[in-house]
Amino acid sequence: MLSLLELNEIDQAQLDNQVFMLCEEGTNYAEITDEMVTETNGSEFRFVRVRKQIYQRKGATLCMIQIADISKSIMIDQITTEKQLYEVINTTVSHEMRNPINSIEFQGQNVQFLLEKVSLFLNALDETP
Repeated sequence: MLSLLELNEIDQAQLDNQVFMLCEEGTNYAEITDEMVTETNGSEFRFVRVRKQIYQRKGATLCMIQIADISKSIMIDQITTEKQLYEVINTTVSHEMRNPINSIEFQGQNVQFLLEKVSLFLNALDETP
């Protein structure tokens, strides 16, 4: 668990790729699992990104810490990823189902063509003296 003072000590370069989870005070972090976070789609947990900017003003060094809630964007990313996965599965299953059907249809047409040829041949044999 980090306080604002501890965030102030971290370099911006280290903060750039970090996502923090906000929890209520007294939360046992050992009990929080990735499955809990993904199953709730971020509704229970809030995720934030922290940016830090250092300013010099009137001889004093000031630090501004911006905390942006990115919970919705994480949820949207999860939904988009799920949707893309379902599209790939649907495309693959549809393709695999169509291939045998097309093959069976083609074989049926092929058998019909051969039966017509055999029928013409047998009719020709019947007509010869």
